[in-house]
Amino acid sequence: MGSLMIVSKLVYRRSDSLNNIVVACTIILLLNPYYVLNLGFQLSFLGTLGIILFNNKITILFDSLVNVVKRCLKIDNKIESCDLGKKFLGKFSLKILKRVKMILIVSISANLLIIPILIYNFNSFGLIFLISNILITPILGVMSFTGYITCFFSLFSIKFASIIAIPFEFCINVFIKIAECCSYIDFARFVVPTPDIIIILAYYVFIIYMFYFYGRKNNKILFKIIALVIVIVVIVNYIIPNISGFKLYFVDVGQGDCTLIVTSNNKKILIDGGGSESSSYDVGEKILVPYLLDRKITKIDYMIFSHFDSDHCKGLFTVMEKLKVKNVIISEQGEISENYIYFLKLVQEKQINVVTVQARK
Repeated sequence: MGSLMIVSKLVYRRSDSLNNIVVACTIILLLNPYYVLNLGFQLSFLGTLGIILFNNKITILFDSLVNVVKRCLKIDNKIESCDLGKKFLGKFSLKILKRVKMILIVSISANLLIIPILIYNFNSFGLIFLISNILITPILGVMSFTGYITCFFSLFSIKFASIIAIPFEFCINVFIKIAECCSYIDFARFVVPTPDIIIILAYYVFIIYMFYFYGRKNNKILFKIIALVIVIVVIVNYIIPNISGFKLYFVDVGQGDCTLIVTSNNKKILIDGGGSESSSYDVGEKILVPYLLDRKITKIDYMIFSHFDSDHCKGLFTVMEKLKVKNVIISEQGEISENYIYFLKLVQEKQINVVTVQARK
């Protein structure tokens, strides 16, 4: 896309972002059609498409919202621009605020289309991108410029290009470090069940309708059709499965056992969760939690620990960390193990009710 924009300047033609993204997408898929299944491809093109389609509309919506807030607070534009702007904020501060506003709008525009893909692949959604993008966006300009310069000079001399690439590498390392730090922030992260493809398609239809057709004349019929389709999709995918009968699942967690029971009144019971003492592979994160979320299960009513050997309990620990667990059932412990100590810590942090059973005498 960047190359097409440069070429358009050279031939004195107006660059069209939508045409550029279609051409870039077509070239990549002609080289390798399987890129359409690549997560990086999906996020890159959907994020860019979101900016192209929604950036101007969200800017208008944002400005309208700011004006409503001003009217509610009775802030006069002249007073704000003269007194607050010059006396307290200053011109430099106002430029920073405008820059932050632009970054936030671009971030929201991009995420409108990539959020369903993130939820489908990672079962989580976070608002931390609003902060991370403010930190990362200033670096992107330098990365793009130094990247193009490095590529150009590499055609003539790799050694000279490697010298120019030093600031480029520095920017990449800063970029990665910011992303890593932001990934540890969990206060604005939500665990979400895996949506069906039809739900994702319904979301995209709804978003396009709201931004491009809502408020227009003679669109009441279209709105009713879209609303009816969304209601049917929700009923078929979420309500009907929850009123079905008793279900029993034996989950393949490798070493150890795991059984999931869904009762006729939709109570979820999880018995053991696999795991390993010697391996660093997290069965709970890699297998059990995704398995539950794929079945739209975000809450466990009863979790049963048969015992606290690692191959039976470690997967359950991850479920307790990631999902809502109401009750855990354990037996009376003959010895205090490391796993049991960690279990006590988790139930205290998550405020989970513990039921201890004993053998009938």
